[in-house]
Amino acid sequence: MLKAFHTAKQRMGLIGCALASCLCLNACMPTEDVNFERYTLTQDVDPSVYESKYKAEVKLAPILDQGGVVIQISDVSLRPAKNYRFSSQLSAELTVLLLNELQKTEINPRYNFTLYVTKFQGTLDGKVLVEALAQVTDSRRNRVVFSQSYFKEDTQKDDGYGSLVQSLKDNFIALTQELLADFQAKKK
Repeated sequence: MLKAFHTAKQRMGLIGCALASCLCLNACMPTEDVNFERYTLTQDVDPSVYESKYKAEVKLAPILDQGGVVIQISDVSLRPAKNYRFSSQLSAELTVLLLNELQKTEINPRYNFTLYVTKFQGTLDGKVLVEALAQVTDSRRNRVVFSQSYFKEDTQKDDGYGSLVQSLKDNFIALTQELLADFQAKKK
C-alpha cells in the first residue's frame, strides 16, 4: 500500500511538472495575433500584361528578396518584416509593373529592359525609398544601349504597412515612367 502511495505521488508530481512546463511555454508565446495579410502590387494590372511582347526582368538586392516589406532602421541597418509580406515574389511583381508601363509606350519590343533594384523600402520616419539601375539591351546587336540610375524619395501619406506598400508601388511606377521617357527621348 505504501508503494502504491509513492507511485501515485510520483505521478502527481510528474503531472504538476508537465502543467507548469505548459504554463511557462504559454507565457513565452506572443500575445499578438500573427498578421496573415499579404500585399500585392499587381492587383490592378490588366491580365494581358502577362502575355506581353516585351522582355523585362527585375533583379533585387538580397535583402529585398526575402519576401517581407523592408524597413530601414538606420543608415546601415535594414529589417525585412516577418508578418508583413508580399503575396508573391517581389521581383516578379515589379517585373509585371514594368511590363505594364512598357505596354503603354511605342518602344520597339526588340529592346530588353533589366532593372537592378537596390532600394525598395520605408524608413522609421515615414520616408519611402526606391532606387534602381536600368539597363536596356538591343536584342539584335546583343549589347547595352542605355544604362542609367534612378532614385525616388517620397513621404508616406498615412501610417501603416498598407500605405507604405502603396507608396512604394507609386514611386516604382514613377521611376519606370521616367526611365521609359528617357529611353524614348534618347532613341529619337
